[in-house]
Amino acid sequence: MEARQTPGFEVRGVFLQVLFRTDMAVEEALRKVEEPTVREFFQRVPGLWQKYYVRDPVTGEIGGIYLFDTRESLERFRASCNPQEMIQTFNPLGPPAFRVFEIGGILFEEKPVATQHERAPAYVPETPCH
Repeated sequence: MEARQTPGFEVRGVFLQVLFRTDMAVEEALRKVEEPTVREFFQRVPGLWQKYYVRDPVTGEIGGIYLFDTRESLERFRASCNPQEMIQTFNPLGPPAFRVFEIGGILFEEKPVATQHERAPAYVPETPCH
């Protein structure tokens, strides 16, 4: 599907969301993705800012979030690395779902990830957020 331009929306990056079901235990999947060769591979992908491994606690799906500098970098990755083939390592139960999102605003350019012990109590605004 072709991306549509939105007037006034400056694209500052893109991310690819990949989700799929598997019968593989989460622990086994994490062992696979934490292998040094996997980390080294993703560190060499041009334009890839970050990659997160994710799990949906409601559906049990696992997958990844890939943050890229441009849509072109994302498309080059999809054309050269074929994420569909990479997913086969995890014994998917059916086809994966792929979605691409444009990043329009960035709240923090860099912010360290807090550990469980460093996190502040949840903030609950007095008025609803919009």
